[in-house]
Amino acid sequence: MKSLLTMIAALMFLVAAHRALASGVNHQTTSPSAKVQMMNPPQEAAPRSFTCKFHSGDVGTIVGVGASRNAAHADAAEKCFDRRVSLYESVRGQKVDMDRGQLLIDACVNLTCS
Repeated sequence: MKSLLTMIAALMFLVAAHRALASGVNHQTTSPSAKVQMMNPPQEAAPRSFTCKFHSGDVGTIVGVGASRNAAHADAAEKCFDRRVSLYESVRGQKVDMDRGQLLIDACVNLTCS
């Protein structure tokens, strides 16, 4: 049980790190004396949703949804991992060990969206 919790914590850390790196953070700095004038008020863009669809023979079709392509990919990777762990545990009747969990994480993180 402890190894499963450790594996889940590692997965969550990897997903959080992926989201932080992929969020498109701009590190542009401006001088404090720079003044910005807006000629036209910004128009609010309609919220856009991205999807990441992935099909595999063992877990079926997985659809991840997010505010960006990277967020949708991360959502699909989480769903993939959860399904593979559930399938493994139901078929084998045992918990996923650390090595097997790492293989499942690698397989799900490296999926390609269609």
